[in-house]
Amino acid sequence: MKKYLILSMLSAMMSSSFAAVINETKIHEIIHPDNIESYYLILTKDGNVYELDKSDNHLIKLVYDALSSNLDIKIEISDFYINDLTQTREKILDINLISYDLETNQVFINNSIPTPIDNYKVSNVPSISNAESLFQTQNSNTRWRSQCYNRAHVWAYELSKNNSTQDKTFNVGKVWMFFTRRYIKEYRYKWWFYVTSFIHTDDNEEVVILDREFTRNPQTLTKWKNIFISNHAPCPVVEYYSDYKDNQWSKYFYHIKSSMFNLYKLYKN
Repeated sequence: MKKYLILSMLSAMMSSSFAAVINETKIHEIIHPDNIESYYLILTKDGNVYELDKSDNHLIKLVYDALSSNLDIKIEISDFYINDLTQTREKILDINLISYDLETNQVFINNSIPTPIDNYKVSNVPSISNAESLFQTQNSNTRWRSQCYNRAHVWAYELSKNNSTQDKTFNVGKVWMFFTRRYIKEYRYKWWFYVTSFIHTDDNEEVVILDREFTRNPQTLTKWKNIFISNHAPCPVVEYYSDYKDNQWSKYFYHIKSSMFNLYKLYKN
């Protein structure tokens, strides 16, 4: 009887883990399938990449309507309820249009001056051990399915607030990693961007990344990006979103540095 009860409980837990969930977001871009692919790629403004069966004409119309009208939507997907770097892309099961936004679509950044980090100097600490101390003060109790840009903003704000003095402001930067179509297609990757906070240390030439969601201590930029990048290819730095958008096949990914004040859009038109 006990054995039967345990098996029943395990079965119920497994069923609930893979039940449908609802994500609320907007559509950033739709990538049409090539000749051998059976799905569209749907890039949403929270950084995720989903698959949509190319035979589902009803849902395909909905995503194009949502994109053209900048609608808020709810996406029903299979439930993988933790942030897992090895997790495969989720498939869209259903879509609901939930509101209309009268604002026009805005891209992350346009080619204008200043860049997202001009006139902003990210603070230095003496060593990686100092960065470790700062890292440990960051809130690790993040909400289930929390968005990277919200976590990065909270971390940067709290680090600045708690380490600034009357005479000097402690400035934290953000680094945005953008995955190109080349990488998303070749590796069936599930994100098209990711962002976290960074600082400088006197004992490292590279910036030092403070990502408490996916690392246990501060990392140099190269070591950090290799956590996400299966082929460990170089990740060139660019200044503008268009440098990424217009070069989707020459590289696997790019990164852009910004001030701590850039929350979601790097630069408004």
